[in-house]
Amino acid sequence: MGFTILGSYGRFKINPVNELLLQDSLQSIRSMGFPGFGLGGIANVRMGKYFDFRLLPQLHFNNRNVEYTFNDRIDKIQVESVSFDLPILVKYKSERHSNKRLYVIGGVRLSHDFAALEDKDRGPNRKIVALKQQSISYEFGFGFDIYTHVFKFSPEIKMTNSINNMISQDPYLYNGSIGFLQTRLLQISFHFE
Repeated sequence: MGFTILGSYGRFKINPVNELLLQDSLQSIRSMGFPGFGLGGIANVRMGKYFDFRLLPQLHFNNRNVEYTFNDRIDKIQVESVSFDLPILVKYKSERHSNKRLYVIGGVRLSHDFAALEDKDRGPNRKIVALKQQSISYEFGFGFDIYTHVFKFSPEIKMTNSINNMISQDPYLYNGSIGFLQTRLLQISFHFE
């Protein structure tokens, strides 16, 4: 048992619809990322000398911008995210050398975004990028366990990529011009157990 403090950098991978150039005067869509942060808990079950099963429930705050370039203007739409994430991971550890140990980690992450605009009213004149509330992602990374007399400290780097399409489709320009949208997240965590 323990807790974690995390910092992150998130952005989107955007695949526009094939008919992008036919939509109004829209020329391109791109994602701009921003740093985020979060807090969480740690539940760890040892499955042998080298393997652990881990649950890391976390509350995560992140922002991203989606930039739409038109012939005559650029529209930037901020997409806020306040999510409850549940990473379900397997940790493979090396032999312990003095007070340190290297490990690799991987698994899936289930997420619910409280700030997603999936249920919000949308229209042709509203600048909204509406995402789905539920997502599933795969994640992988590595870290170090550093043992002290009182607790174990573990800095960790992970990459998280969503599997499902996160865009909540509608016929309007801002959502309708995106065919497939996935979240990308680089996360640095500091675990205390």
